[in-house]
Amino acid sequence: MSTERKARPWHIRTGIVSALAMALLTIMTGCATPESRIKKHPEMFSVFPPEVQERVRLGEIRVGDTSDMVYIALGHPDRVYTRRTSNASVEVWAFSGHNYRHDYRPVRARVAYHDSDGRLRHGYQTDWVRVEWTEEYEALRVEFLDGSATAIEALKH
Repeated sequence: MSTERKARPWHIRTGIVSALAMALLTIMTGCATPESRIKKHPEMFSVFPPEVQERVRLGEIRVGDTSDMVYIALGHPDRVYTRRTSNASVEVWAFSGHNYRHDYRPVRARVAYHDSDGRLRHGYQTDWVRVEWTEEYEALRVEFLDGSATAIEALKH
């Protein structure tokens, strides 16, 4: 009986690496969906009225929802602001959206080469590279007064 292990085919190794990467991403990003937040906080979710539970499960919020309802529906805000007026102080939760963009740009580099006589020469070469970036924008803001949503501001596309 041989104790030698056979190497797995590349597509199986890639699948294992992908599964591990997804598990790590889930751990790092925390609760990414309403369902995962419900599983993490069942006691919080169980006190919501049935019609609110349905909405929150779909990721929908309304004026009058508590901060717990908004958290279960949308997750942690990307930013929290405090807006003070002469009458009150409100907490504003801001949720970001992202646009993923790319472009092709020329890159000019100095290269060394040997000419036909074997002499070392230098020249320039231009190649096109794909440049990717993410644009973040505020997509939604929710204002809370005394723990209840008093205003919801959503970006129109």
